[in-house]
Amino acid sequence: EQYADAVGIYEAMLTDGHELRIRHRLIVALAAGDQHGRAAQYLLDWLSVDPENDQLVRLLAGVLADAKETDAALEIVKNQLLRTRNRAEFQDWMLGQLIAADRHEASVELAETLVDNVIEVLRRPQQFDRPDWDDDYRDEERILFPNSPCGSQDLHSRLERLRLNLVNALISAKDYRRSADLLNEWLDATNDPAVRFGYLRTLAVVQQLEGHMEAAAGTMERALLLRPPDVGLNNDLAYTWIDRGVRLADAEPMIRYAVGRAPTHPAYLDTYGWLHYKTGDFAESEKWLRRANSARGGEDPVILDHLGDALWRRGLKDQAVEQWTACLELVKDRSEEELANVDERRAKREAAEKIEDARSG
Repeated sequence: EQYADAVGIYEAMLTDGHELRIRHRLIVALAAGDQHGRAAQYLLDWLSVDPENDQLVRLLAGVLADAKETDAALEIVKNQLLRTRNRAEFQDWMLGQLIAADRHEASVELAETLVDNVIEVLRRPQQFDRPDWDDDYRDEERILFPNSPCGSQDLHSRLERLRLNLVNALISAKDYRRSADLLNEWLDATNDPAVRFGYLRTLAVVQQLEGHMEAAAGTMERALLLRPPDVGLNNDLAYTWIDRGVRLADAEPMIRYAVGRAPTHPAYLDTYGWLHYKTGDFAESEKWLRRANSARGGEDPVILDHLGDALWRRGLKDQAVEQWTACLELVKDRSEEELANVDERRAKREAAEKIEDARSG
């Protein structure tokens, strides 16, 4: 985090060909060092020489967004959408920025428009065969259409991605019911295994956010049938069963497979330690949960909560309270919306109760 020194080194390297990757690293170092104005000035200077460079425009928009100048960043991207042939990248950036800024109504509206426009192109390909087809639209309409030219296969891939982006915008707005309804509607309309996998995976997330853990597990099972080697899904389904204390024998080979494929992944180590906890092997549980905690640098409240439980079961009460206290420190000042998932919300709720109960005997 010695940003000033990093900036100096990158500035010295700029004389050697002005490679874009060096420029990118310089801008990242400046922004990380809270020198957004200086980063923006560099980018404006470079853009004065190469005004059509999409990567430089994206960097400038990113610097402005990082400096909380969201509207200015969005305006720059909209202007570039009038010139670029890579509309999809900038459209996705706009949508992601709106979601990050909690502009829920605007993000959902943008995602819906992008989806509708791809569907329109797919329905009327003859209208969009002309190289100048977008002259028929006003600027504010044209920037929200797909890339031109764009083949049928690319359009179908774009549609599936935008649909998932729409669901992400709805999830951010906590409209879980509509998210689930759309995903089920799209699932009924496609037999493509890859597309179905993406929809099922996202539907399981929505169901978990709604607190429907049994339904989420069933959806994950359906997804796993389509892609059995998926490491993350093996872990997620195993954890869902383990946390509920069901199908532990089925969960064990799945989480062993995940840990075998990614032996330093903190979430997988946590799931494996939690399996041992649920089967009553608390010493083994502590061992794996300590590994998970180390892999996350002690910054995961759920792992800390689990580790505290395992230590308590081993009779190491002071150490258990220490872990629960660390867990609580990470989450106590975060609102429900800022907590990542159901497990973090439960950890926040229960850690304080455990500490109080332990200290009161």
